[in-house]
Parts: sequence; C-alpha cells; structure tokens
Amino acid sequence: TACACGLLSLLKPMEWASAFMPVLPLSLLGFVNSPVPFVAGVPVDDNYRLMEVETDERVTQAMESGMSVINLHTNTLLITTEKGVSQMLSLDPYLREQLDFLSTRLQHYAREKSSAIHSFPRFIRDGLSRKESVTMHSVSHAFEQHFVRYCGDLATTGNAWKRYGTIDVKTGNFNFYPAWFMNPIR
Repeated sequence: TACACGLLSLLKPMEWASAFMPVLPLSLLGFVNSPVPFVAGVPVDDNYRLMEVETDERVTQAMESGMSVINLHTNTLLITTEKGVSQMLSLDPYLREQLDFLSTRLQHYAREKSSAIHSFPRFIRDGLSRKESVTMHSVSHAFEQHFVRYCGDLATTGNAWKRYGTIDVKTGNFNFYPAWFMNPIR
C-alpha cells in the first residue's frame, strides 16, 4: 500500500535493506513468521477482517518474536512483546513532543472534508495542500533528525562503523558488537 511505501521514507537517512511487500495478501499472512526483517502492508476491507488479522495466531506469534503492527484504522502502534524491545524503542521526550504536535495537526486536516489526507483519491488527483505538505515534511524531518541522533557518528562519518567491531584476521570478516554501539546511547 502507499502507507507501507510512506513508512520507508520515514527511515531517512537510513534505507530499508530487507524484504518489502507493499501488499501482503491475507492468503500469505503466514509470511509474518519469516525469519527475515520485513515491511508489509496488509489491506483489509472492514473492521471485522482487521480484528481477524490482529488476533490471528500467526500474527500474535510474530509479535512475540519482534514484529510490530501499525494499525491505520485505529491510529495505533502495537509494539512487539519481545523482551526488552519496548524499552529500546521508547521515544526520546523531544521527538514524542514533536510527533504529538504534528499528529494533532494531521488529525485536524483529516477532519476537513477538503483535505487530501482525508481522501486518497483526492490525494492522487490534487496532491497535498501547502499546509499539509509542510506538516508531512515536518514529520519526516523529525524522524530523520531522531535517527541521525540515534546513529551518532555513523550518520556523519564514513568509517565510523569500524569502531563497533573487529576484523577477524583469519577470515577477513567483520564481527559487529551491538553492545559497543548501544552503550554510548544508553
């Protein structure tokens, strides 16, 4: 879906380098238990089907193993129940404040019948208004700045990755040590 594509743009300055399925049909819902990271859009027709997907055993199992779900019908984020992940993903207070403010603006636009945010066909036909465009850009910019802060020197220095691991002299492989990267952030 367009929303899955939009989600990828929020990852800037990083780029998604794994499986991406803008539309994952319900008949292939078992893919959510795949051992690879993925971004997928699962379109549903009504609230009943939405509840079926959210309570599907395959989905609940995947959520125990690292999968999170963004529900666009209810505007909720269901974060994985995998141990330790919710603490790691907690937003810094500054980003949370920015996103709360921008969310309020987007909700206001979505209530306006003339808004392109309210209507996907209108968005395709007319695009976003100037105010809507500035707000969407601000959302993207807030995430980008958060990731730059989170990545530290990885976002600004080309060889910074070398500080977070060692090269095995026998094999020539780079061994990444996540704790070396995460400790300064904590």
